[in-house]
Amino acid sequence: MQDMTFEVPRSYAALFDAGRFEYWGVPYRSMTADERVARYAERRSQVLWLEAIEWDPTRSPAEITARPESDDTLPGLVRFAANGGGDAYCWYLPWRDGPEPPVLLCPHDSTEAEYFAPDFARCLERLWLLHGAWCDREARDLVLADLRSWLSILEPHLDRDRVAALRALADGVDAAGFRAAERSLVESWPRASDTLRGHDLLSTRYTVEYLGKDALRLYDESIAFFEKLIADGHPRFASKLEETRRNREAAVLQLAAKGRRKATKKKPAKARKAVKSTKPARSTKAAKSAKAVKTTKAVKSTKPARSTKAAKSAKAVKTTKAVKSTKPVPRKAAASARKTTPKKPAKARG
Repeated sequence: MQDMTFEVPRSYAALFDAGRFEYWGVPYRSMTADERVARYAERRSQVLWLEAIEWDPTRSPAEITARPESDDTLPGLVRFAANGGGDAYCWYLPWRDGPEPPVLLCPHDSTEAEYFAPDFARCLERLWLLHGAWCDREARDLVLADLRSWLSILEPHLDRDRVAALRALADGVDAAGFRAAERSLVESWPRASDTLRGHDLLSTRYTVEYLGKDALRLYDESIAFFEKLIADGHPRFASKLEETRRNREAAVLQLAAKGRRKATKKKPAKARKAVKSTKPARSTKAAKSAKAVKTTKAVKSTKPARSTKAAKSAKAVKTTKAVKSTKPVPRKAAASARKTTPKKPAKARG
């Protein structure tokens, strides 16, 4: 079992007791807007208003030592500050390989915590460099003046060899120079790229409707995660392990029911296809004959259809012609008819 005994670093306790984490000195809501502006101008060189961290002046070093861990986080994580965006700065006891444990940055929207610094002193140095690299809300000369004031506060807690280099930066280096110095510092740490998974504990429940079969994989990871915590000497996580197992069994049943519903929906479609396939296929000769008939009908149907009235008139004309043509007239009768036809009288002249 790992050694989880913890004592707040002396540099943190000294800064806390000196009021370097107490931003306003009075309750924030008790001040007017003008009073806040005046108090900020008065206290900005006395308090560590570093851009990348938000100190917690309400929790004393004694309180942290008395109850270092939280039930909602991985054993061995001791929270001491935040960044104003929901992420937490924590000491992590299992990675301690010196007098102090390293500092991790635990994001609120990720299960992986980042290695931030090997100890609290170098955490302060990195925060100081980040302020010089990030802070662009005020004029550069004011930012550098703040950094010089804060360096005087931090100097007793930093490595002596580093203080001179930091002073040179505060004498007028631009933001790019601070960024380069911060990168160089981090690259000198052997564990700088290390990450810690499950800093806020893995979940005991996953939504099958969205994750599908991937939910089972995530359940397996959570089960292994809690089993390891129990094996490492943390029996208080037994209830979370049992809860995860029950939820996984429910997820298996849910996925099986979903699969049966899908299979039921597909059966009618298969039956319809089977009915269609029972129709006898035509022979090649019959198919060609049917095609020829269809073609002939199609050709006939392309002629424009006559109206009913026109059709009746045409039928009457054809009938009359047919009647005349069926009765031949003799030549003598035709001549006699022409002789007996009376002539019209001529008009009388003048």
